[in-house]
Amino acid sequence: MSIAALLLTVTVGCSQHHSTPVSIERLDLAIEASDTMSVSHRDVLTDSMRPGIDALSRINAFSSELIEGEGLMALRYRSALMFTPAVRERISGLATQESSLGEIRDRLASELPDVPFPSRIYAVEWPYNQSLALVNDSVMLIALNHYLGEDFEGYAGFEHYRRRLKTLDRLPYDVAEALIRSAYPYSDSASTVTSRLFYEGAVAKAVEAIVPGSRDADVLGYDDEQMEWARSNERHVWESLVGQQLLFSSSDMDMTRLFDPSPATSIIHPEAPGRLGRFIGLRMIHSLLDHESSHTLHQLLTPRFYASPEALQAAEYHP
Repeated sequence: MSIAALLLTVTVGCSQHHSTPVSIERLDLAIEASDTMSVSHRDVLTDSMRPGIDALSRINAFSSELIEGEGLMALRYRSALMFTPAVRERISGLATQESSLGEIRDRLASELPDVPFPSRIYAVEWPYNQSLALVNDSVMLIALNHYLGEDFEGYAGFEHYRRRLKTLDRLPYDVAEALIRSAYPYSDSASTVTSRLFYEGAVAKAVEAIVPGSRDADVLGYDDEQMEWARSNERHVWESLVGQQLLFSSSDMDMTRLFDPSPATSIIHPEAPGRLGRFIGLRMIHSLLDHESSHTLHQLLTPRFYASPEALQAAEYHP
């Protein structure tokens, strides 16, 4: 099969017992392959990738990064070219991820029917820091240069906590979380650490519910050692939040220290894994559901719940 024919093939597959995989269309390979195609073949390929091309054009904020060219070749980024050989070598197929996305789509329809799933998903390479972009709620772009494995030499300048999350195993979790946060953005109109704990815990719980085979550690992006530290020190962490009077803090700095990516949550302990607030938030949601299982994911993700003064009492969280 020619490269052009391969790129134009849509991944399909269904059975009575399994979700139909979601195709991740390889716009990255199309851009690379188009340079050697005839004009007629390139036009056919361009038409087939048009929603992804339009989406990529709409989010371009760094025109100086683009290399001059015609057609698909005009979508190449200078600083992303170094990743092209590694993407080709390390990511030959995405069948496992496409299968997971099919299950995520079906579980979303059941658990959170108001969260739209993209009509088309495209793989690209770009210089931006984020790995995903959702454009107009209908097209998702996934930058494969963010999923080349923690041993990839191009990530050598990143700290370990960032490198270890740059694997293809993380892709379904990133997609699920992006869709949930896009549909249910955090409302900071009356933000406190407590409301953010509940929100982050609700997002983690929703991701856990829709990503097949997920565990708490997977959802939080923790390895076994980090998860063991969090579990073993859960009571100490909670007592530290209470003792430092952080629960009702509205300080942006406190939010950053508890919830943003970092090598450690030093506000709690120098050895605490980063983003420890998400772990505590998920534990609070688990406690709430143990006592009041009637709550839906939709309810948990809305300010009416996580910003409610009664939420903390309802959770009955006592580690």
